[in-house]
Amino acid sequence: MISYDKALKTLVSYAAKQQDWLKVRECHPEDSVGRILAKDLYSEESLPAFTSSAMDGYGISWADGNACENFAETYFEVVGESAAGRPFSKGVEPGRNQACRIMTGALVPPQADTVIKVEHSDRETHKAGFVRFTELPPSGANIRQAGEDLPKGRKIAGAGQKIGAKEILLFASLGIRHIPVFADFSVDIVSTGSELCEGGQAPDVHRGQIRNSTKPFLETSLKNFGLNDVTVSSVSDQPDEMIRHFRQALSRKPSLILTTGGVSAGKYDYLPSVVKDLGGEILFHKVAIRPGKPVLVAYFADRPEGPPTMLFCLPGNPVSTMTGFQFFVNPYLRRLFNQSGETGISLPLLEPVANESGLTRFVRASAISGDDGRLYVKPLTQQGSHMVGQLSFMNCWIQLSPGQKFVQKGENVMIRFQDHPDFI
Repeated sequence: MISYDKALKTLVSYAAKQQDWLKVRECHPEDSVGRILAKDLYSEESLPAFTSSAMDGYGISWADGNACENFAETYFEVVGESAAGRPFSKGVEPGRNQACRIMTGALVPPQADTVIKVEHSDRETHKAGFVRFTELPPSGANIRQAGEDLPKGRKIAGAGQKIGAKEILLFASLGIRHIPVFADFSVDIVSTGSELCEGGQAPDVHRGQIRNSTKPFLETSLKNFGLNDVTVSSVSDQPDEMIRHFRQALSRKPSLILTTGGVSAGKYDYLPSVVKDLGGEILFHKVAIRPGKPVLVAYFADRPEGPPTMLFCLPGNPVSTMTGFQFFVNPYLRRLFNQSGETGISLPLLEPVANESGLTRFVRASAISGDDGRLYVKPLTQQGSHMVGQLSFMNCWIQLSPGQKFVQKGENVMIRFQDHPDFI
């Protein structure tokens, strides 16, 4: 059994060595949603592409307004109108007190350098082709300068970033039509256990059956990460059947296999021996954590034409599976796909928490806002690895080191957010 820190370093180091095996392909933005960006992207043009008005109002030469003895009583001739998509190309002539009616987003006409809000105009005089203003704003007011949002050549998205709706909006604004994404990263999820009841079937409690809740959890977690090429299957606790099943899975040459159950020290926990029989190289088996201690990580390297298949064997209890994904699979994937590692944040406890196991302990908890507006963390009352009844109230994990045997209320603890890896 190794420490969690050593196991994590092993995983991260191995992931870094595998990065050269990752394949990249280009796709259209609409096909990139939910995928992981493979390369940094840079703007090939400026935003805005032209100088435009930030307000509905009138464009003038600020020097004309500043030269007026009584600005509020001065009439400006309205010489044209600039609307979005319909600019006034003639412009205003400095020194002649001219104004151009302008709409939000419209091209600022030549020689106009300031926009006066329509609310600061005397609209009645416009009927006669002239307008007066109640106040003169600073020079350059209410104008969006070309390139002020985004200059050409600036980085707009980083490798490892999951592409979502806001990225699509950005790509569309810049006219980007080819997005480099990671491709061909396939994952097999294999649930082991003769007691599992699949799909919507009702479990036979007289036979000790239970619903398979970890398979949809893992499938959803992978898709949330940006991995959509996922195959799911199940196998019973029979050694020969397990060997046939995993040999078939390996023949598909997936990038990653995730299993649940069959990895502890019980009579029917055959996975460690199955992995060895199939030629797997075990990186580690059993980590000094709670819950999830029996976790096993291995790889199958007999693929000269491609990358090895990574294998994560997670314990079958639902919360142990969650722990395994959060603290082993997730860090591995983040390093593999060039995402920053999670550092966690420190928050004060609302209730004391104990760790008498001498292991690294992961405690389900909820980060909540206190009456003073500060963020606190509260451990959930149910901590059994089989207990899922309070999961909807959980949003983080408290991570306790082996030496933290008891932490008092008010003391700070390290937390890591569940389902929000980018928060920290």
